[in-house]
Amino acid sequence: MSRLDNGVTGVVPEMVKAGGGSVVNVHRHAGRAAQHRHPLRVQGRRSGPDPLASDECATHNVRASILCPGLVDTQMTAEHQKSFASSQAAIDALAARQMLKRYAQPQKIAEVTVFLVSKEASFMTGATVPVEAGLTAW
Repeated sequence: MSRLDNGVTGVVPEMVKAGGGSVVNVHRHAGRAAQHRHPLRVQGRRSGPDPLASDECATHNVRASILCPGLVDTQMTAEHQKSFASSQAAIDALAARQMLKRYAQPQKIAEVTVFLVSKEASFMTGATVPVEAGLTAW
């Protein structure tokens, strides 16, 4: 496990002992490209699973993915909205850059996360999964 970022070095050995598992790191939507030698972590504005680190994990039956959420309706975004003339003005300005012109509910991000760690996703590793209303599809 020499190539793993500090964020996962504590959990992966335990997953190996247990016979496998799944790591899902969460990074902002802007970080969607892999960085050589920096597995599963943000490098400036870019992040992504390092294919070699994913391969190293996979040899121990540990899958690694990255979830990149976009705008999510949380207390933090509510605080940010206060810097606009109104909450609707904030939503209009920020969500306008997305194909779906709205914020996600936290439950929607949780549902994708649950899928990524489930047996239904057992053939996925090294994936970067955008859950951001089409923001980066432009």
